[in-house]
Amino acid sequence: MESPPNTSDHDTSVHSHPIPDNHGAVPLTGRRKPVEGSADHGEPLPDPEVLAHIVTQLGQSLTEITKERDELVKMLAQANSQEAIVKDALQLMSEKATHAEEELGEARKKMKEDEEQIVLLRAKVEESRYSCFTLSYA
Repeated sequence: MESPPNTSDHDTSVHSHPIPDNHGAVPLTGRRKPVEGSADHGEPLPDPEVLAHIVTQLGQSLTEITKERDELVKMLAQANSQEAIVKDALQLMSEKATHAEEELGEARKKMKEDEEQIVLLRAKVEESRYSCFTLSYA
């Protein structure tokens, strides 16, 4: 079987990855030799210094995120505490307002009764004056 002719679609200088030969195998040029016991996927092994740097950065990121999480937990606890205090204050104010409304209702009822008593007493006073007036002329 012959290789396809070099065209712009099949030109090896255009492609960045190696082209398989006639048997489907990729040439090993530019790759490290596989380490015994590891799976070789055709990628070079990362540099240990780079890996150490990545691990160090991930550790620092984890530390920062843990600190941020702890701060958020504290803030949440404070917010929950403040919420409980505000709820207690609201409950107390609601009870006071309810009590004040009851007292206001009682005071209005008493005021209305007092007004009715005043009207009755004025009527009796007028009636007594009329009686006294008619007795004095009789």
